[in-house]
Amino acid sequence: MLQRIFVLMIVVATLASCRNDVYSPNGCYNDKIKSIIVSNCTGSGCHNAKDHERRLDLTTYEGVMKIVTPGHPLRSELYKVIRGSGDGRMPPDHSLTSQEILAIKSWIAFGAHNNDCGVSCDTSNVTYSGAVADILQSNCTGCHSSGNVILTSYSDVKGYAASGALINAIKRTGANQAMPPSYTLSNCDIRTLEIWINAGMPNN
Repeated sequence: MLQRIFVLMIVVATLASCRNDVYSPNGCYNDKIKSIIVSNCTGSGCHNAKDHERRLDLTTYEGVMKIVTPGHPLRSELYKVIRGSGDGRMPPDHSLTSQEILAIKSWIAFGAHNNDCGVSCDTSNVTYSGAVADILQSNCTGCHSSGNVILTSYSDVKGYAASGALINAIKRTGANQAMPPSYTLSNCDIRTLEIWINAGMPNN
C-alpha cells in the first residue's frame, strides 16, 4: 500500500512539473503571447484596430480568438500561418522565432485562455540590452520601426525617453498618446523602464 502511494506521489509530481513547464510565462496570453502577436502582426497596414487587414484586429484577445481553435494548434489559422512559408507565412516579411512559435502552440494546445502566469519581477540589474530593448521589441517596435517615432536603436530610445514621452506614453499620463494603444504594459515592465530612465538611460 505504501509503495502504491509513493508511486502515485511521483506520478503526480511529474505531471505537475510538466504542467508548470508548459504554463511558463512564454505560454500564457497576458505574459507573452499578446506581446508576440501585437509586435509582429498589428503594425501599420496590418491586423490592427484601424486597418483591419482581412477584417482582423489582433490587438485584442477577442480578435485573436477568431483565428484560434482552443486545444487544437493544427486546426488554428494563427498557428498555420506563423509556421507557413512563402506567400502563406505571417508575418510576410519575417519569421517568428522557434521559441515564439512554440509558445503560441503551447498556449493554443492548453485552451488558448486569456490567462497569465504570475511572472516574477526581477529589477535587481536592469540594463538596456538585457531588459529595456526586449520590452520595447516585444511591445513597441512592431509599430515604431518607421514613421515619426522610431524605437529600434539605443539612440532613438534614449531621445524619446529623455524627453519624458516614453514613460508618459506607457503610463498613460500627460499629453502623449497611450502606448501600446490596445493594452497596458505590466507593472514589472513599467518599473523596469522607470529604473533604467532614472539611472540616466545607460547603453549597457
